[in-house]
Amino acid sequence: MLKYVLVFLSLNALHANAELITHNGHTLDTQTNIISTGQMQWLQWDVTLGKNVNWFLGGGLDQSLFGSGWRLANNTEVAALLNTFFPENSWDSDPSTTQYFSSPNDGLGYLNETNSESQFVDLFSNTSEAAFGEYIAFGEKSEVSGAIFGDDITAQKFNFVEVIGDRFDSFGNSRDSNVILRDTWLSAGSISPLWGLALVRDVPEPSFIHLFLIFTFLLFVRKAKIHST
Repeated sequence: MLKYVLVFLSLNALHANAELITHNGHTLDTQTNIISTGQMQWLQWDVTLGKNVNWFLGGGLDQSLFGSGWRLANNTEVAALLNTFFPENSWDSDPSTTQYFSSPNDGLGYLNETNSESQFVDLFSNTSEAAFGEYIAFGEKSEVSGAIFGDDITAQKFNFVEVIGDRFDSFGNSRDSNVILRDTWLSAGSISPLWGLALVRDVPEPSFIHLFLIFTFLLFVRKAKIHST
């Protein structure tokens, strides 16, 4: 039994250093760069920073690191994501419309931010910082999270979404936070140093290792109870 317990502990130790960040039912595992809900998973957008749709369709994503089953998020999925984090605006899934939402600078400074924009960037990554490094002005950090998405691969039409936190420019002028959902004007070759790709997949079935760990743990608990009686 000791052998099984040691296996259980050693395999779980692989995840011991992971930090979990949760906002609005979405949980980021900082070790895997994967954001999970009960039904689906998103890959953090800075993982594919500066890449285009052609890169992804050509097999550019390293499946040995992130697993298989990834695809470009569609308009319905992105609209649902924005409706979860920014319900003040009614986001529709029509790929041909451009949608926009803005909220005033709360003046709290990036160390004290609790607004939806900052929470979104916490999860999906600060693609601006990943591209150009950290920028702080007048107590506010530049926070931008952007990605290309869309499933109209045949017509070669894709959208982008960008979430921008409130901030101050270099002259001290207050800038509101913004959320932009742009219509289909991008092609499969479109690229931006500020954007990644919005990739999703259904929650994978439990692997053999996970099932083995669960079984071993339950077996250990059962035998421990027998010995204690």
